[in-house]
Amino acid sequence: MYPGNRADSQEFHTVTADLIARYRAIGETCQSVTIVYDQGNNARTNQERIDASPLHFVGSLKAKQVPDLWEVGREHFQPLDGATCGGVTAYRTEREILGERRTVVVTYNEALYLGQWPGELLRLRKLNDRLHAIQARLADAPSRRPTVASVQRRVEAALTKTGPPGRQWVTTTVTDSATGPQLSYAIDHAACEAWGHTHWGKTVLFTDRHDWSTEQIVTAYRDAWHIEQTFRQMKQTPWLRWQPQFHWTDDKIRVHACICVLAVTLVNLLRRECARGGIDLSVADLLDELTTIHEVLYHYPPASGLDACLTLTDRTPRQQQLLDLLAIPVTNAK
Repeated sequence: MYPGNRADSQEFHTVTADLIARYRAIGETCQSVTIVYDQGNNARTNQERIDASPLHFVGSLKAKQVPDLWEVGREHFQPLDGATCGGVTAYRTEREILGERRTVVVTYNEALYLGQWPGELLRLRKLNDRLHAIQARLADAPSRRPTVASVQRRVEAALTKTGPPGRQWVTTTVTDSATGPQLSYAIDHAACEAWGHTHWGKTVLFTDRHDWSTEQIVTAYRDAWHIEQTFRQMKQTPWLRWQPQFHWTDDKIRVHACICVLAVTLVNLLRRECARGGIDLSVADLLDELTTIHEVLYHYPPASGLDACLTLTDRTPRQQQLLDLLAIPVTNAK
C-alpha cells in the first residue's frame, strides 16, 4: 500500500525490492529473478537501479524512445513459434537504451492492430464533436463576442483531451471577422492511416536477457496478463472486489487491502489445485460453478424418528467433479 497521489514510477524501486526479498525467502531454489514491467516504470533512475542489481528484466518502450523501430516494415518481421505466440510476428535487434546495450524485440499482433483502430477513430469522433460544438457556439453570434485568444484556448483544450497521436492529424485555424472569431478545422485522413500502418498492432520490448529466444522474451512480457486479470477481478467481478471499503484511516485501509489480497490468493490457490486435478477453469468460472451450489437443511418432526441433515442442491456433472476433487461431502448429519 502507498499513497494514491504518488506516481507508480516513484514507488517502483521500493515495491520491487520488497517483492524480490519475499520471493527469495520462500523460493529456496531461486537462482535468478526476471521482473516484467510496462512503459510507466522504465524511467532512467529505475532502470539504473535494476542494472546495478542482480535482477534481470523485460520491459516495453514508448514510441518516442525508439521512433525508427516503429517505422520498420512488416516484411522484416518473422513469425514466432509456440501456442502463446500464435499469429504474432517479431523483429529483433540490439540497441543502446537508457545507457546500456539491450536486446530489443518489436512485435506485431493483428488482433491488437484491429483493436486499436476503433479506439482511435472514436477519439477522433469525440474531437470532431467538440470542435463542431465550438463552431456552433460561435455561429450563434452572442451579444458578448469572445476574443480570438479565448477561442484558441477552447480549441487547445479540446485537442488536449484527445492527446497524441490524434491531435496531430487535425489542423485548426481561428480567424477574426466582422461577426467575430471563426473556427475552421480539417482531419488529415492520410496521416491517420499512415500512422496506423506503422504504429498500431506493435509493441517494442527491451531486455538484458540476451540469451533468451525471441519467443521467451515475448512470452515473459505477455504473461503479465495474469496480474492485470487479477486487478480486473478486484475491480469489476461480483467476488473479490475492493469496493466498497467503508474505511478512511490508513491503518484500516491497509487491513482491508490485506483481506482483499488474501482472498485473491486463496481463490487462486483453489484454482491451481483444481487445475492439478484435471479441472482447469478460470477464477471467474470456478466461482460461478461453486456459488450456484446451495445447502438445504432437512428438519423432520420429532415423532418421525429422522435426524435433521444438511444436503446440497442438484449439481451438474462438473460441479460434482469439483466437490469430489475438493472432498466436500454432499450430505452431513446434524
